Amino acid sequence: MPTQARLKRRISTTLRTPAGQAGLAGVLILIVAWWLMRKGLTGYEFTDLRVYYGAMNWWINDNESLYDYTIYLFGNELPFTYPPFAALLFSPFAAIGLASAYVIFTLAGLAAFGLALWWMLRGLISEQEWSPHFAFAVGLALMLALEPVWVTLAIGQINWLLLVLVLADGLALTRGSRWAGIGVGLAAAIKLTPAIFILYFLLTKRYRAALIACGTAIGATLLAAALAPQESIRFWTQALWDTERVGIASRIDNQSLGGLLARLTDSDNANKVLWLGVTLTVVAIGMWRARIAAQNGNELAGLTLTGLISGLASPISWIHHLLWVAPAIILFIGAALAGQKLYYLAAGATWALFASVAVFSMSHLDGFIGAVSDDAYVWGMLLILLLLPVGNYMPAMSLSTRSSTERNGSLQSTVR
Repeated sequence: MPTQARLKRRISTTLRTPAGQAGLAGVLILIVAWWLMRKGLTGYEFTDLRVYYGAMNWWINDNESLYDYTIYLFGNELPFTYPPFAALLFSPFAAIGLASAYVIFTLAGLAAFGLALWWMLRGLISEQEWSPHFAFAVGLALMLALEPVWVTLAIGQINWLLLVLVLADGLALTRGSRWAGIGVGLAAAIKLTPAIFILYFLLTKRYRAALIACGTAIGATLLAAALAPQESIRFWTQALWDTERVGIASRIDNQSLGGLLARLTDSDNANKVLWLGVTLTVVAIGMWRARIAAQNGNELAGLTLTGLISGLASPISWIHHLLWVAPAIILFIGAALAGQKLYYLAAGATWALFASVAVFSMSHLDGFIGAVSDDAYVWGMLLILLLLPVGNYMPAMSLSTRSSTERNGSLQSTVR
């Protein structure tokens, strides 16, 4: 027994040192890396990045029409579906090799997600007096285990850039910057769906930010039109409206309300009237809660709720589009640390669900479990939309100088 006590003290002492914390963090990251490999990280083979890369070579080097490009991968014909402004950002791919593109895009994605995670965690780290490097490494390991996060890495998606651009505007708003809105405007010009954050600005009476976001998106779009006029005309008049280019709504990896309704009605696409009614209801509830969060000074909660709505409301939301579950977990932890201990359960359940690969791992089962697992992430996001606390308990995206006790009081009075 004395030997065990000495061993425990030695371990405890070691973990308090920077070297011990760095070692433990490294072990956690290695465990997650091994787990990801077991989950088949390499089997995705940078699918989306290969679309970006192939489309740029087809357009620039072969002098073909951008929106005629398709590549056949894993039994699917995949076209380039992004606006022309995104094509301008991807255009350097035409000058480098595919292997170089893999490395550059992966490192840039990891750096972008790491930056976003630091922005979201740093307030909690400071307030709780955690070791910054250790807490960040543990957070990164846990977040990399989430399916939307690691699939984004595995297929070479651009979603991390969009997350950073939106969060940058969140920081700008909390700091009173006159230029808040540029990030959302650029994100909307790259991938359209982030335009919903302009609605968030309007509902929270950030009219200047909304105007700047609109101006930035329009300016970027006009720049693309000036540099690529034919492709711009083709996209805005034809490709944008061709819904078959994106995919069939009933596919199991489409975890949106449209996908849920299509599968429940056993059809390729949801009934438009039904989809519109359900979607407008969800958007109204979610944006109402996002507005309350913003009024309470919790910018991260407002942005997270809006991001979740964008995933639910979009006709097609592939699993890698659901990155906003990551800040939702951080928000649940923040609420628990502020005194509402049940939110630890919410954080754990959210992490377990989105790290479980439930949609694919249990979809083959018959009966109720199989049916629920087909739409597991949709139901999960709907629950988060209703349960995410909207009080000002999070220091991460706020310049509030209120104490933990005051934030805890705000949490208890405004959680619903």
